[in-house]
Amino acid sequence: DKTAIIWDNNGNFIHQLTGHADKVTQAKFSPDNKFIATCSDDLTIRLLDMDVKQLQIYPGHLASIVKISFSPF
Repeated sequence: DKTAIIWDNNGNFIHQLTGHADKVTQAKFSPDNKFIATCSDDLTIRLLDMDVKQLQIYPGHLASIVKISFSPF
């Protein structure tokens, strides 16, 4: 449905991340828990802060992005 949903450890809804134009394939928290990255079949990666403010969109990929990761800090 083009979104990623954040749940707490008890299964309670926290937030729904929107903005991708196609299916979200993965979402990851940064190692320091300050950022969330999502990737999608829309050929973009989106970076958000923990206030769910979009910081950056990384377009231009040539194929669907199915996995992302953060480099350790």
